[in-house]
Amino acid sequence: MRTIHGRGRRSGQHVNQRQCGGWPCPQNDVSNKQLIDESSLSACLADCTSISADSCDRPIPSIITRRHQSKSCLHGSHSTQCCVCCLQYVALEESLLLTILLSNVCHLLDDLTVVSEQYYPDIICVTETWLNSNIPDTAVKLGGYSIIMKDRSSGIGGGVAVYISCSINCCKLSFENCDDFELLWVLLRPRQLPRSLSCLLVAVMYCPPSYDASAMKKLISVIITSCDKLLRDCPDAGVFITGDFNLLQTTQFNKYLNLSQMVKDPTRKNNILDKIFTNCSALNASPMILPPVGRSDHSCVLVRPALYNACNKTVSRVVTKQRLS
Repeated sequence: MRTIHGRGRRSGQHVNQRQCGGWPCPQNDVSNKQLIDESSLSACLADCTSISADSCDRPIPSIITRRHQSKSCLHGSHSTQCCVCCLQYVALEESLLLTILLSNVCHLLDDLTVVSEQYYPDIICVTETWLNSNIPDTAVKLGGYSIIMKDRSSGIGGGVAVYISCSINCCKLSFENCDDFELLWVLLRPRQLPRSLSCLLVAVMYCPPSYDASAMKKLISVIITSCDKLLRDCPDAGVFITGDFNLLQTTQFNKYLNLSQMVKDPTRKNNILDKIFTNCSALNASPMILPPVGRSDHSCVLVRPALYNACNKTVSRVVTKQRLS
């Protein structure tokens, strides 16, 4: 029997006999583990070869340890050669999207540190930052993240920002007529994405309750125009439109963009004000509603990849191959 050496299709991480990426090696003591005969082993390895290149919902079984044992029968007429192998299921890391946190902080940016250290989001979309040009970026810096901001052009309050993990390449996007609204678009190119996606387009916006019908209509037009242009330039991009929409009629722009609204539970009292629209909802798990940041009256929303739990859990079992000499 040969040892299978696996390589992630994009991650480039080897699976060898001693260590599987960041996965711990199995224990040497296998006496209490399930023993499986040769036919079961062959069937298990056959399943491995039947996984298609685009499959991302099943981990790959890889043999990572092997040791030989010799056993003699009671009469000493023959001996049994046992090859004890340990199968460990190594998850496909490239199926992961990014973890996104949406929060209305009500100018309490300092309290984001606790949330980021607990849930490790790749992207933090923030509304109501209450920042202005007199506040330097260093004053709102978050360890391990770069920040892109858009402050309210006049008056106090409002403003949006995006914290992005320093390991992700990103750039700010500008559009005509966007300066009049608290709408920020960011292009992200993570190191690994599902094959169906070329990049990620993330927007964070804040619609103040004071907007009248005319202002809301213009904002809807800007959202449709900007998103449509981006998808023409990057047709395979994953789109996330996040923010505090307040009284904005989101169905009016979403009937053109045909995105899925993921947040189903209230985020402020009995209302769903903080929403996330995306074109790749099937790749994400259902959002988690987290407690508010600081003294904010808005709950946070955390969106993780659909395989987040599966990709952080390994399952090991022992396979015994016997030969009679």
